Amino acid sequence: MEISGKNNPARFSHNYCHALTPSFYDCVMNQQPSSRVELLHHQLNKLYSVEVQLSDTLPEFMQQARSDMLREGIRQHIDTTRSQRDRMYAILTNHNVDTDAPDEDRVMKTLLDDTKSLCRTIDDAEVRDIAILSGATKIEHYEMAGYLSAMNLAREIGEDDTADLLQEIYNEEQSAARQMEGLGGSKGIVERVKEAITG
Repeated sequence: MEISGKNNPARFSHNYCHALTPSFYDCVMNQQPSSRVELLHHQLNKLYSVEVQLSDTLPEFMQQARSDMLREGIRQHIDTTRSQRDRMYAILTNHNVDTDAPDEDRVMKTLLDDTKSLCRTIDDAEVRDIAILSGATKIEHYEMAGYLSAMNLAREIGEDDTADLLQEIYNEEQSAARQMEGLGGSKGIVERVKEAITG
């Protein structure tokens, strides 16, 4: 099946596959990495782009949120994300990968842009907070998939120090995902966010 044409519907569907397995997608579609080391560098560059984009966008989400509980969760995650961005920069520098112009992660850009544009159209504060929370949860799980993939590849090629650093960030992403999901609790997201707004 031909998947390379700009207007080919199959190409559009493969963009969704990219969201699930971005490094595999880029390797097949663009044929950029030619070795496992280059593939790891490619993945590390994408993860750095993810943290840069998220660091720039989370303050906007915090401004749009009305729930004190949600705002505080986002505020904490801003600090964590900036730390992760800086650690990914250090990892790339250690691998002698150019950090001046990171290869933009298109999936993260889409996730962020979709959440931002949706929230801007919602006047109801309760519904907007739920949209932010839903978007943040999807973003966390996408990050987890990226870090897990890079971590496993790093261990496979003997880059254990890099794998350990990626494991630390992966654990932080797991914790953040649980925090976002925990806002729903047994009552569900809608009820918990509504309680936080109304007091």
